[in-house]
Amino acid sequence: MSSFQQSYLAKWEQIPEFSSWLSRYKDDEYAAFCKACSAKLQSRLASIKQHANSEKHKSNFKKYKGQLKVDKFFRKVPLKDEVKKAELRFCSFFAEHNIPFRAMDHLSEILVKYFPDSEIAKEFSCKRTKAAAITYNVLGPEFEKDMIVDILRTASPSVDLSGETADHLFNALSSKLSELGLDIKDVLGFAADTTNVMFGQHSGIVAKIKECGRARAGLVTPACRVIHHDSNVIAPPHHPAPPPAPTHGPNQSY
Repeated sequence: MSSFQQSYLAKWEQIPEFSSWLSRYKDDEYAAFCKACSAKLQSRLASIKQHANSEKHKSNFKKYKGQLKVDKFFRKVPLKDEVKKAELRFCSFFAEHNIPFRAMDHLSEILVKYFPDSEIAKEFSCKRTKAAAITYNVLGPEFEKDMIVDILRTASPSVDLSGETADHLFNALSSKLSELGLDIKDVLGFAADTTNVMFGQHSGIVAKIKECGRARAGLVTPACRVIHHDSNVIAPPHHPAPPPAPTHGPNQSY
């Protein structure tokens, strides 16, 4: 009658003193393996502990632990992420220089053919449909947000309003600012022609801005039909969140 053989248990790898160097030996379910010593071990917890306490293992483990740190330092970015970066950069370049997306059909073939030693080129697959989806659904919203912040830092944007009452105009103004990623609560100044709709003490637009915003919104100069902002205050306090994943086009997330 054959003696009982202990199968290798993966839970042993969760033991802190074993986790960095212990694994199953290749395809043998009845043996363990020490990565530090490159040694096959008997699949018994007592035998593994005995090996861990040996002078040979302790000496090898010091060297192995140092190699782990080096490997971690030089760990490469996953290839799929590098491919995504390349696709984003090419789409950005095409948009910046107003190059037709149909040129991407030819470019993808050229990269694969003439850069055979590049793993990124081999995996690059971004023709006109995918390029358009990335540009419109991924890059477009992000560039638009950055452009709005840049405009606010260098100029005072004007907003066209339509409506008959102060409520209509106030709601239109608030809605438009929201579309630009801004909040009417952050308005520092308002200027318009002197009508009750604009400057009525209790129901004008200025009064409504005061109700929801800063007291400094009362610093007005009735001269022109524009609304002025301090870009340091009206601009979002931090970099805008990444745009949502495309609703059509490429399946990958960027």
